[in-house]
Amino acid sequence: MGRQRLELGFHMDPIALFKRSARGGGKIVALPEGDDERILCAARRIADENLARPCLLGARNDIEQNAARLGLSLDKIAVIDTRTSSALESYARAYLQARPRSNPRVAARLIKKPLFYASMMI
Repeated sequence: MGRQRLELGFHMDPIALFKRSARGGGKIVALPEGDDERILCAARRIADENLARPCLLGARNDIEQNAARLGLSLDKIAVIDTRTSSALESYARAYLQARPRSNPRVAARLIKKPLFYASMMI
């Protein structure tokens, strides 16, 4: 019984289970704190291990400068500047549809924040 459970993955490390299920699936992982050193390293690893397609969110200049400082390539990593994205208007409209009592200017300002932008991507 124990050996069978191990083979089925019941005792497998949760990270290993995630990697096994994610690998090669082509899913996008939105990482809203794209300029953070730990997030940059995680994005690089996700791309290198072909676990998903990482997408860093934030100010493009900050993300690029921090990646360069760390010696990390952004190859195969999407970068979306949430302040200038072409999706801002459509995301703000979607936000307002879900919250009709919200102020359109507030919605436009919120969507530019990486955490809100990431939630609208979903």
